[in-house]
Amino acid sequence: MYENFYKLSKDKQKQILDGAMIEFSRYGYEKTSIAQIAKAGNISKSMVFHYFNTKEDLFNFLVIYTCDYFKRAIDDFLIDLEKLDYIERYSLSAKKKLERFNENNSLVRFSGAILYTESGGNLSKEAKEKLDYIKKLSNEYESLLHKEKKDTKLRRDMPKEMSLRYIKWIIDGFIQEIIKKIHMENIADINFDKDWEEFDYLLEDLKKLFYQGDSRNDK
Repeated sequence: MYENFYKLSKDKQKQILDGAMIEFSRYGYEKTSIAQIAKAGNISKSMVFHYFNTKEDLFNFLVIYTCDYFKRAIDDFLIDLEKLDYIERYSLSAKKKLERFNENNSLVRFSGAILYTESGGNLSKEAKEKLDYIKKLSNEYESLLHKEKKDTKLRRDMPKEMSLRYIKWIIDGFIQEIIKKIHMENIADINFDKDWEEFDYLLEDLKKLFYQGDSRNDK
């Protein structure tokens, strides 16, 4: 179906996809025009139709492309995550998110738009199934972040359940601030660098508060 698009070089494909994802994440499906997509991808309107037939086909392609990317990323990540202690899981999670953002920020911004806002457009059966699966996988990922570990470094002078509850509340509060930021601003225009820097400081403070003395300076 997209054979004309796949004939392009990898760099040209990325240029077109990046431009389209930024426009959709900034303006939403309904308010994004083919003219905007063409300009962002540095191609003509006719070539957009040549490669993808319709705006809806392009949007479905992007949803499937994004879901496939995140399925690979999350599947690999979950294996590493389960081995870590509670707070280190959040540290690794933050670093992985930042890495993905730096490597493919247009895709990460688009994923935020389709996961946390009403994406619009008529999704194909394949796109809807994959998006629903990624949402389910994302929830499982969040559950694993909060999963207890038997040989934890958590301090022993406080009930483990209480420590985990406090840490969860603090981390969830930070995450909710990010989600609120996504809802209140144009996701395509948000710079998360300061947020992740603050998150690193937060993790270090959590170690000081909730880890045993000898473990507080562990990286």
